[in-house]
Amino acid sequence: MEFTVDAAGYALFVDVMPMGDDCLIALRGGDKAHVGSTAMAIPRASLSGAGRSATVSTLNRTGHKDDFLANPIAHVVATRMDCVAVCAAGVHVDDATPEQIAAIQAAVPAIADRVCELLEEARQEAGRA
Repeated sequence: MEFTVDAAGYALFVDVMPMGDDCLIALRGGDKAHVGSTAMAIPRASLSGAGRSATVSTLNRTGHKDDFLANPIAHVVATRMDCVAVCAAGVHVDDATPEQIAAIQAAVPAIADRVCELLEEARQEAGRA
């Protein structure tokens, strides 16, 4: 499953692969796609005792800051879908302005929502099979 989001005039490409009950998400785009950061989120009960949350572990490639994309996407997907979610992100924009970075970061909630929608659709289809 894949989709594209426009952020600051750049295409962000998102691939979603269900893996049993879990999922793998790849986010790439900008001037040069790469693997910059990888986040794994594991769902759990909230530490406050109310609701659900997730514990996120991150691996960053030296000099990369793509965790600001990977972490929240993995966290939202794991929490909402009650699955282990891994997000690998690599978005590079040459000489990015603070406004461009903010626009790319602002796309994160919509990306996480769409990933959850696709996973829910896949679960429903699997239930009909």
